[in-house]
Amino acid sequence: VVINRCREMDLPIHVSFRMNANYAPPSAKTMNGRQYWDNYDCRILNHNKEYNYRLSYAYPQVRKYRLAVIKEGLSYGPDGLNLDFLRHPPFVGFDKPLVDAFQSKYGADPFENPRDPRWLAMQAEVMTGFVRSVRQVLNAESSRLGRKMILTAAFDYSGYRDQALDVERWVK
Repeated sequence: VVINRCREMDLPIHVSFRMNANYAPPSAKTMNGRQYWDNYDCRILNHNKEYNYRLSYAYPQVRKYRLAVIKEGLSYGPDGLNLDFLRHPPFVGFDKPLVDAFQSKYGADPFENPRDPRWLAMQAEVMTGFVRSVRQVLNAESSRLGRKMILTAAFDYSGYRDQALDVERWVK
């Protein structure tokens, strides 16, 4: 309805996607859908080795599902997409796929030095890979529609690096 009304008024419209819309108790049971509960083991592991209630982009099934939701949003015909990183960071943590890859590549434990630049870069690569996938989806949609689909992002300017967001690289 909103998209149709914007079209009637000749206004561009972008859909917005909250990058980590998972909710803590007591809202969790009503706000988090089946996909969340089916992938409960994909929650973010914090540095203190306690699980966060948010799902981690370090897991392929989480990225796949979130990309599917984005594709659904694009199917309604907006002019672009906004990735909202302001709501509910973090997006990755000390998650098994990342920790295993880091230990394999560097022979080091990220828990011992969570500010290791190599560790921070590995976390950021997950999010950069996801943004790259989103851009590919938008490019395909642009080709199909014959018009450029815009990608924007909202993020915490002062803390985006600590949230594994390599914005400078995305711009390039």
